[in-house]
Parts: sequence; structure tokens; C-alpha cells
Amino acid sequence: MLFMISNPQMSKKTYCGVLEFSAEEGLCYLPFWMMNNLFLEEGSEIILRNVNLKKGKFVVLQPHETAFINLANPKAILEQELTNYSCLMKGDTINIQYHGRDYLIDIVECKPEDQICVVEADIEVDFREPLDYKELHAKQLATPALQ
Repeated sequence: MLFMISNPQMSKKTYCGVLEFSAEEGLCYLPFWMMNNLFLEEGSEIILRNVNLKKGKFVVLQPHETAFINLANPKAILEQELTNYSCLMKGDTINIQYHGRDYLIDIVECKPEDQICVVEADIEVDFREPLDYKELHAKQLATPALQ
């Protein structure tokens, strides 16, 4: 089951699957990163709709930090962590946890639509340079080499 969750006050939406149906009637528990994407605070009202999404074929991701791409095998880590997601939406920022550290990753592009189902989907993944890459590169150029 896939759902569209929207914050009507901010005209923001995202898509998700269900981990479990254990909340009291009228309540919905969301992960912190999803609340941030939707500009929600605890106790905010949302609209929840059951939806069908096309299986994803292609996604472009952009880590916030170069530290993520410097991990031993970021592609394998990402493949494993994406099993925690049912859908991805262009414009969302997801959170990948690895060795006790959080890595934020932007969803830059999705195909065949801006929101895709990633369950049992064979998806081609492309990466953009991390958001901090230019800043780090500029610092390296400005720092004189030690002799």
C-alpha cells in the first residue's frame, strides 16, 4: 500500500509506504525527515490518500556531503538503505543511516514520473556531485600545498 501525504497549510506533499498499522485511529506516525520535507510539527494535520505509483526506472541522487561518496562502497550502502523506502519523489530529501551517522540525500530526478515506487524495481541510479563539493574544492585550491 502506497500513500500520498500532504500538508494542506503549506501545499507540500510526498509519498510513502506503511511500516505498520499500529497508531491509534486518527493518528499517523512519520519519520523526522519526512516531517521536515512536509514542514510539519508534531500534532500537525495531514491529508492521507491511497495511491498507485509507477515502478521506477531511473533516479538521480545528490548527497549533501562529500563524506557519503567517500565511504568504502556508497552504491552498495545506498542499495541496502533504499530497501527501507517504498517510494521516492523528486524534490524530497531522504536520510540514509550508516555506522551511526546520518547522510542527507536529495532526490533530483525520477523517471518515468516525479514520484515512483521502488519496491521490486530495477532502477538505474545516477549521482550529482555533493552539495558541499564546490565548497570543499574551493578550500583545497585556496590552501597552499605544504612543502
